[in-house]
Amino acid sequence: MEQSILRKIIKKLKRIIYDSIYKITGGNELNEIIDPEILEDEFSNSIYKFASNVNLKIFLEIGSSSGNGSTDAFVRSLRSRNDKGEINFHCIELSTPRYLRLLKTYHGDSFVKAHNLSSVSSLEFPSIEEVKTFYTHNKTKLNSTDLDEVLKWRQRDIDYIIDTGKDFNGIEAIKQQNEIEHFDMVLIDGSEFTGEVELDFVIGANVIALDDTESYKCRAAFVRLKKDSRYDLVTHNPNLRNGFAIFVKKDSKLS
Repeated sequence: MEQSILRKIIKKLKRIIYDSIYKITGGNELNEIIDPEILEDEFSNSIYKFASNVNLKIFLEIGSSSGNGSTDAFVRSLRSRNDKGEINFHCIELSTPRYLRLLKTYHGDSFVKAHNLSSVSSLEFPSIEEVKTFYTHNKTKLNSTDLDEVLKWRQRDIDYIIDTGKDFNGIEAIKQQNEIEHFDMVLIDGSEFTGEVELDFVIGANVIALDDTESYKCRAAFVRLKKDSRYDLVTHNPNLRNGFAIFVKKDSKLS
């Protein structure tokens, strides 16, 4: 009888704690740890292969999450290189809980530089009308979700950026702080709405990998890079999850 009462009290306390945390965070899903997506598949294997190339030393991953997906592919490959002292692997993750997990996972890898930042500012997000226009005129896997829900995602991301007090362009901040003109390899896999504007700040990299090419996130970036005479499309699978692609700069001599 006493154990039954104790279990009820514990259950009630857990509910109170959960509700308090949910209220503090505004119920924003960005505060949740999520399962990795780029994991032991064609895209993950391609990332691993490129990361092993000794001609690539400065990396940027946009949207590292807690570090168990694409980040793991990068790090496993980079750990095997003899020039680790010359490598800088910059990881951007805005979600604080995911960032803290990322730090914990790779605290022993000195070449991993984790940044609790937004890749771009809230002002650089597409407008509501731009998202509506894309949704209406481009039939992608995004259409499997109601437009109202998609617009809620957009506002959720913007609100989170503003609430963190880090409403500025994180990519540019990293470049300036580290005196980087161009990254050697970039993975764009951040917010659903910022792939194209992120491309504006990383174009010129020798390797640009895009996740979610069949959604809003990187559809426009994919189209732009396909038309860019400086780049070759070396890997593309539109049917793996929401699609992915890897472009290599022609004068890099990597393709």
